[in-house]
Amino acid sequence: MSRHDTTNINQRDPITMHQEIVRYPEPSAAVGHGLVVNPPTFRWPIDKKSTAYILQYGRDATFAGAATITITGVKETFFRPPEPLPAGRYFWRYKGDSDDDWSPPAAFTIEPHLKCWSLPPWPAIMEKIPTGRPRLWLRPEKLPAVKRRMQEGLRQKVLEEWRADLQKLVGVPLPLSANKVKRPTANYYERIMQRWEAMADVKTTMIPAGEMAIVAMLTGDEALAGEAVRRAMTAAAQDPDGFTSISVSDFANGEIVKNTAIIYDLLHDRLTAPERRALEDNIRYRLGQIYKRYRPQLEQQLCQAHAWQHIMTDFMIGSLALYKVVPEAAAWLEWGLKMFVAFYPWWGGVDGGAAENAYYLEDMALIYSQLNAMMIEEACGIDILQNPWFEANPYYLIYAHPPGSWRSQFGDYREQVRPGRELLVPMLRYAGRFHNPYAAAYAAALGRSPAAGRNGDEGVMPAQGDAEAESMWPAADGASRLLYLLGDIEINLDHRPLPKSSPAELPKAKAFYDCGQVFMHSRLGDPQNNIMFEFKSSPYGSFGHNHADQNCFNLIAFDEVLALDTGYYIGYGDTHHYGWTMTTAAHNGVLIDGEGQPIRRMDAYGRIADFYTGARFHYAVGAAEKAYRNSPVTRFLRHVLWLEPATYLIYDQIDTSRPTTVQWLLHALDKMEVDAAGRRVEVRRPGARMQVCFAYPAAGDFSQTDQFAVPVPETPVKGTPADYPNQWHLTAFSPEKTTAHRWLTALFVEKASGGAGDDAGTTGKWPVVARLSGAGWLGLQWQRAAGADGMGETGTGGLSRSTSWAAFSTGEAPVQIKLGGVTALARALAVLSAPDGAGENSCLHIFAVEALNLSYNGRELLSNDEPKTIELTISLATGEKTEKEHDGR
Repeated sequence: MSRHDTTNINQRDPITMHQEIVRYPEPSAAVGHGLVVNPPTFRWPIDKKSTAYILQYGRDATFAGAATITITGVKETFFRPPEPLPAGRYFWRYKGDSDDDWSPPAAFTIEPHLKCWSLPPWPAIMEKIPTGRPRLWLRPEKLPAVKRRMQEGLRQKVLEEWRADLQKLVGVPLPLSANKVKRPTANYYERIMQRWEAMADVKTTMIPAGEMAIVAMLTGDEALAGEAVRRAMTAAAQDPDGFTSISVSDFANGEIVKNTAIIYDLLHDRLTAPERRALEDNIRYRLGQIYKRYRPQLEQQLCQAHAWQHIMTDFMIGSLALYKVVPEAAAWLEWGLKMFVAFYPWWGGVDGGAAENAYYLEDMALIYSQLNAMMIEEACGIDILQNPWFEANPYYLIYAHPPGSWRSQFGDYREQVRPGRELLVPMLRYAGRFHNPYAAAYAAALGRSPAAGRNGDEGVMPAQGDAEAESMWPAADGASRLLYLLGDIEINLDHRPLPKSSPAELPKAKAFYDCGQVFMHSRLGDPQNNIMFEFKSSPYGSFGHNHADQNCFNLIAFDEVLALDTGYYIGYGDTHHYGWTMTTAAHNGVLIDGEGQPIRRMDAYGRIADFYTGARFHYAVGAAEKAYRNSPVTRFLRHVLWLEPATYLIYDQIDTSRPTTVQWLLHALDKMEVDAAGRRVEVRRPGARMQVCFAYPAAGDFSQTDQFAVPVPETPVKGTPADYPNQWHLTAFSPEKTTAHRWLTALFVEKASGGAGDDAGTTGKWPVVARLSGAGWLGLQWQRAAGADGMGETGTGGLSRSTSWAAFSTGEAPVQIKLGGVTALARALAVLSAPDGAGENSCLHIFAVEALNLSYNGRELLSNDEPKTIELTISLATGEKTEKEHDGR
């Protein structure tokens, strides 16, 4: 059998959505994620016997046609054609230069809608790189004009503030001056403590040093220049294989590379020949260590958080600084540029999502992705922002971390925060580059722009010089200040004034298929009155800073956390982090026979299988059977149906190859009230509450504890155990073993009585719920009393009681369902009725999933040959019908 053989692959069921390590060529049917941009990047497993590769691609599966393109001498294990391909079906294959046999042909399709992004030939790209200085974020010919701009308006004030902050650090003792030696470590705690110590010493010494070089270049401040050089020489004196080496802390090594290279480039003319040589040797050696670690390893194992959060940025800065100085730098730089074009950002696709979730997007990826793009475009003309991820990314921020709200709970994060000024400049750059009024509105919600355009009357920003504008600044970190000062934000905004917009104008729900996350907001941008329901089933699995939380949810209502993502992220890989925080048991998901999904596995993945957002109904489905690698799960579909304003139905279809039990998990900050006989659980917080009604199964036990299965370490690497209070964990148990589990759970959310402002508070009465079932379906009916809409507001039109129904097929096919006078052949059906109301409340609202026919009291509303997901509103007074169909996304 050829080593390229792939005959065991089920072409209709991809083995994985993303490959942790390349085992199958992509693009191909063996890998389930779609193409992001045209042309695609071809990628294949490494052949250690080969020094170069040959590949062919074209329309002919036999590769015999004259139109077949052959590429030889490829040194990397990937190749990106320079020009887009015409839409259509293609085939490709590859072989190493030591191989006689080609790989089997892999098929892929170029869809017409794909974003096209062409590049010049690589020799032409490399020729554009300046040989003079500076090269980092700025070309030498632009420096005089940039210096003049620094003397104007808010830029001058921001620069002077930055300068004043840095002047306070001139002459202070440097942690790196201690010349610490690398210590042997015997356990995790010692290893982490040394890593953090090295990282802290380097950051304290070198991050201000790089900033000093930038400010000194722009202002001519000799004191800052001298201090930057002092710090660079201190770093150059460190043993690159010792305490600050890549083996102790890749971040420490990278920070030395980055900031020493900034000083070397921006203050090049100020350095003496011995100083230059010392810095060159230091940067060169440390760059070589990075290259040795990541080439070709990063090509084969693309999804590595540290590599793309920071290290590849540091590598590019160092390589660019040494270009034409040391012979290796040209190859290093070209490889880095090819990696960025082909794979950056690895954590998302056309939807703009963040695979490592909101915390790491904001803390690492967001600002560096824009600095990387600016640096690369200035150096060689490649516009990384052509990748469609960038244009879509503002929406992920808006939905995952709305203005004034708590951040999404998914993944590793150390503290819960509201959006801060560190997001201001990136969102303004998005607004200007992509003419996105919602990004501008997000920035405006953080505070008026310090880079406001001169069209204040036409946009959301005040005119430059306005006192309101001057009261706001970029975040007080070097990356934000650098991006602001050199980023041409106001120029981009001035060219095309933005209309006034608000996040509230956006759809209430949005799916980010690329990272497997769905967000539903009742009042986006109004945290005191918003309910944020988030759901995850990620194609990236539990890898990196992700958790084993496919098909899990969280809920924040009226600024209160009601469904909690539990555990603490103190140190990556400590006993609590691996033993609890990352595990399925810590999340609002399910266990099978007491076992969850494996942690740190990209092949333990999920996906968003369906999504709909409409006027009153919003629906998502996650498929997570692949996530349960150690359990006999053959199907796990979790359906989430939000019926506005404050009811959420969760329907789980879990099939297993042998009889199993299911444990349904819910977590909260406080102890929950459990009514075992009534199968209800209540979560209470000062400003909100939630009742969880377990409709199906109709029996089963409950348990609750405030103990972590693996507690916080007795000696955590940060703080003390008292800093990490216990949280509450509820388990609902299936009544018996079976191969077909069907759980239907309703979440009723309310603002606490006596709501603030104009809200009238709630009635304090929970809905009256009844179970329903029929041939091939199960469901429930619930009735809310007058005014009990969950939002702390009274009803209108004299409504005495609102009745709702919902039902789901227990199988895979549509079934006949009848609810409240509505009959449908569908996978799911929901009906909201207010028959004795007036005005808007005199309508019947219907939602059907994959419906073939639909009628109300004998009146045909839908008859279709193909299943259709649809939302209908019928006026009970006039019979008038309006409808909205599923748009496919």
